[in-house]
Amino acid sequence: MYDIVGKVWAFLFAIFIIFTGSTMLYAQKQDTIVQSYVDSAVEEFVDTSRARGYVAQNTYEEFISKLDATQNVYDVNMTHYSERQAPVTKGDTKDYESYYEAYTQDDILSTIYDQATTESTARYDMKTGDFLRVEVKNTSPTLGRRLLGMFTGNSSEGGQIVSSYGGYVGNEN
Repeated sequence: MYDIVGKVWAFLFAIFIIFTGSTMLYAQKQDTIVQSYVDSAVEEFVDTSRARGYVAQNTYEEFISKLDATQNVYDVNMTHYSERQAPVTKGDTKDYESYYEAYTQDDILSTIYDQATTESTARYDMKTGDFLRVEVKNTSPTLGRRLLGMFTGNSSEGGQIVSSYGGYVGNEN
């Protein structure tokens, strides 16, 4: 009697492991595909903005729309570093020193959306030599992350899909 009950439990446990394991592998593969898609969307947005020399409202909204298509929640952080020159006095000679001033996503978006009320082509202008960086990190756990947490007992809150890309602005419009 006990032998039959043990075999039934072992069989049910094996079925559970096979089903959950294959689902977890599928979910992990789906996370890898989403990671690749997010990387591509970030690179396209940054490259387009760098080549044009500005961040356009419609380009930003297309970028956010692409991220929303993955059905995950993301924290997007956009930073623009603008090169500045400051006069420096060294003895009797005056010279100039270069430094970068950082503009955050709030600065960029407020410029775009303040213009949007008056212009149909709202944009945030940058100049040649500036640097634009975009970082994206998911804040909601993916199915793959939840299933992995179920097996490992680790309850991490997202963070599996992370993308960062940036570069120097090449054109001035």
